[in-house]
Amino acid sequence: MLEALPTFLGVAQTGSFTRTAQASGQSTAAISKAIARLEAELGVQLFHRTTRSVTLTEAGSTFQASAERIMAEQDSVRAALSAQQTAPAGILTVALPASLGAQGRGRYSLIRANVAFAQKYPDISMRTVLSDQTVDIVREQAAVAVRISPLEDTALKVRIISPCPMVLVAAPSYLSRAGVPVRPADLKSHRWLVYRTKDFVRHLQYKGAGGKAETIALPDYFASNNGDQLITAVLAGLGITMLPRLFIEDDLQTGRLVQVLPDLHTLPERYLALYYPDTGVPPAKTRAYIDFMAEWFAACQTNST
Repeated sequence: MLEALPTFLGVAQTGSFTRTAQASGQSTAAISKAIARLEAELGVQLFHRTTRSVTLTEAGSTFQASAERIMAEQDSVRAALSAQQTAPAGILTVALPASLGAQGRGRYSLIRANVAFAQKYPDISMRTVLSDQTVDIVREQAAVAVRISPLEDTALKVRIISPCPMVLVAAPSYLSRAGVPVRPADLKSHRWLVYRTKDFVRHLQYKGAGGKAETIALPDYFASNNGDQLITAVLAGLGITMLPRLFIEDDLQTGRLVQVLPDLHTLPERYLALYYPDTGVPPAKTRAYIDFMAEWFAACQTNST
């Protein structure tokens, strides 16, 4: 029925099948058939037809008012959808790693970045989904997922925000008690604080001599599936742990944490990246978030130099 409304309104306004056909680029017969099908679907006669004129019946006049309202609502919906494509507005759901997404320490903080984004775009309603597991952004109806991981083989689009190397760190109080490791093998005699997930493994992988990947098994003295708890534990001098450098940069600069084996290149390579559905041109609100995050972290890196 909806597809026939423009034809019906054209005939109602012109009072002629022929003039409506000429205006729409269709044949008069096609216009007549479209009106006949609409009348059959509604079960009423919409027009009085004579050889000289086409006029609305009483039912036709009633239907005209409804048809005009429906067409106006369709135009309003189209305008609203078009505005969402051009102006950042509406609900934006973002999936964040639970630990680093929740903690607000340091200038690289994801939560500070999201708050700053919300302040810049007041017409966007932010929703965050915090999880240390890989979030199915389609199921969660998320527009973007922020992930710290090796680049994934995925059907999603990816925007790399920054390399995110993992570094070994400890509090000065721990190193003064336990000594400073000078080679990877020394880590075996230290207390190892582990970020434990479903893919948890008890070894450290790193780039050895000649660029060859090497591994070293490490016993876990303290394990948690929460990054904030791990940061608290390492700051308290409980042992050595591995964390994303981006999110402890301020702790390293102030001396609250010290990098252990600073020349060690941990593997695999990790990145802070944004993942979003590959559905053509993303909505304006999604584009705004992606661009904002790239600019935010670029500014953080500039300010740290």
